[in-house]
Amino acid sequence: MIRRVYWIAGILIFILGTMSAGCIRSSSISSVPAATMPAAPAVRNDPPRRSEPDGALLQFKKGVQLLENGQNEEARLLFERLRNAYPKMGIVYMNLGVTYKRLGLLPEAISSYQRALEIERGDAEVYYNMAIALREQGEFRKAEAAYKTALVISPDFVDAHYNLAVLYDLYLNDPDDAIRHYQRFLELGGGDSKEIQIWISALQKRIDETRRSP
Repeated sequence: MIRRVYWIAGILIFILGTMSAGCIRSSSISSVPAATMPAAPAVRNDPPRRSEPDGALLQFKKGVQLLENGQNEEARLLFERLRNAYPKMGIVYMNLGVTYKRLGLLPEAISSYQRALEIERGDAEVYYNMAIALREQGEFRKAEAAYKTALVISPDFVDAHYNLAVLYDLYLNDPDDAIRHYQRFLELGGGDSKEIQIWISALQKRIDETRRSP
């Protein structure tokens, strides 16, 4: 069962020509057994600042539409052109990272996310996306650090709790922390509670068996 989570970030109004439109951010995760759960990067739909040229705004919206339609190669070419023309637009690097990730270009995705963070520090979604790419590249401790940073910035980031729990469960052999983040995921209203509780019970059994071992 696929569960999609949509949330709307607040409308930010800046004076003197820096007004930005309301932004819609979306991400999705699969509510399936953790062993096969594919983490999905968040796509930034909020447009560049209104102070950017109209052409940049239109091209950005087109790139988002291409991503939503699964036209990843076309999106890559468009976002690369935007990156070259407007090298200080962090959201372009963010979505370019998503595009590279979908194309299996993990080093390029991570590099793009890092550049986005240099421009727009403190963006939880960028850290979350980078963690996904790092995990798939086998950099489990770096992925852990990126997920944890996302949660410092946004403590109720439900997808980050879920995917950090999966990381602890399957890759870092840390059932205690896995349980903690699965439980927080449930507290925030995420996922199938019965299914997650089964996973939590299995993890608790592992903990108990380890403690009983000589």
